[in-house]
Amino acid sequence: RSGGTWSEVLGIDPRDELYAAASDASGAFVGGSNGALYQLGGGALEPLRTGTIEDVSALAVASDGSAYAVTAGPCPDLSCPTPQGNLLVRTADGIWNQVPDFGAPGPLYAVAARSADDVFLGGEDGTAWHFDGTGATPLTTPAFGAIRAMRVCGSDVWLGSDDGTIAKFDGATGFDPATSLGTAIWAIDCSSATNSWVAGDY
Repeated sequence: RSGGTWSEVLGIDPRDELYAAASDASGAFVGGSNGALYQLGGGALEPLRTGTIEDVSALAVASDGSAYAVTAGPCPDLSCPTPQGNLLVRTADGIWNQVPDFGAPGPLYAVAARSADDVFLGGEDGTAWHFDGTGATPLTTPAFGAIRAMRVCGSDVWLGSDDGTIAKFDGATGFDPATSLGTAIWAIDCSSATNSWVAGDY
C-alpha cells in the first residue's frame, strides 16, 4: 500500500499460495506453501531460500530486526504420521535456518517476537512455546483449540485460538485467559498495549 492505494506486487511464483506476512521499517516478508518466502524492500521483490518444503504458516519481525517463521507441514517424508512444526530464524547475514533440535509435535500456526531471545510459538491443541534464542520451553495456555494468532502489543504478548480464547502472557510460564469470544480467532493486531483488534469467524 502506498498512501491509501493498494497495488499488486508482481513476481510471486503462481504456484505459491501465500499464508503469512510480517514487516518492519526496512520492508516486508511474505511466506506460504512449500517453503515459499519473499522479501519486499525498496519496491523490489526477492525470493529467499528457506531450506524447507514445509508450508510457512506465520512470520514475525521483532523490534531488534530479528525475524522468524514457523511451519505447518506437509510432511517432507511419507513415513511421518503427523506434520512437525519447525521454527526458522533469519541470521545476521540474511540467511534463514531451521532451529536444530526443536520440532513441535504438530503444526505451528503462530509466532510473535519481542527480541532475538524472546519469541513465542503457537500450535495445535492450545500448545505454545517460548524460544530464548537457543532452545524452546513449553508454556501453559487456557486454549484447547489451535493457536492461530499471536501478537506483541507494547510489552504484552497476546494469543487467539480456534476455540475463541484470547489470552495474555503472564511474564513467566504461560498465558492467562482474558476473554472468550466463542468463535475462532484468526488474527490479532494492535497500535499500542491498550488499542487492539481481533478478527475471526462470525
